[in-house]
Amino acid sequence: MRAMTTDSSPRIRTAGDPDTITISGLVTNEITVGRRSGPLATLLGDARPGGDHGTVHSGDGLFLASIPLDVLRHAMISDDGRLELDNTPTKCWLVKDVRQIEITDGRQADSLPDEERAKT
Repeated sequence: MRAMTTDSSPRIRTAGDPDTITISGLVTNEITVGRRSGPLATLLGDARPGGDHGTVHSGDGLFLASIPLDVLRHAMISDDGRLELDNTPTKCWLVKDVRQIEITDGRQADSLPDEERAKT
């Protein structure tokens, strides 16, 4: 079994970068895959997370949302790379152009406005 990684460097998309999603942080198996639509549960299972939250980073690096892992297991990635969740407490969790999901132990600082964070 591999040791959990803790690299939390944001992976900001730049011109010419491949269209990928990376799952990193407190995982047994850091993975980077070509972005495709579908459920996150399989990717999370492959990464074998050891934390309880996932901080979802947008491709431009300007937006991130710290979401409980139990919620992310039910999320989907749309054809255009947007995080899709049913019955979210805030639309701010619907991150566009998902580039990275950083697994953490506990909620992390994110870019949600205070009034939206209070809903979660």
